[in-house]
Amino acid sequence: MECRKGYELKVLCGSTAGHYIGTEDAEGPHCRLSEEYYKSRQLAQQALDTRAFTVRNAVEIVFCNAGDCGLEG
Repeated sequence: MECRKGYELKVLCGSTAGHYIGTEDAEGPHCRLSEEYYKSRQLAQQALDTRAFTVRNAVEIVFCNAGDCGLEG
């Protein structure tokens, strides 16, 4: 699954907060899409696979996707 900019949505590890759904490029994490943080990579992957996550309303999402990550509801 990709966003409108062509970045692959994947599970990334943020910090002690846990894993999240986002995008990255060669320089590192690009955009955190999920509002939620997940305690495990498996829980985050399940949310991604089933699209059971809330897309954040954040500055970087507006910047990189013109306010729309391109995911259908």
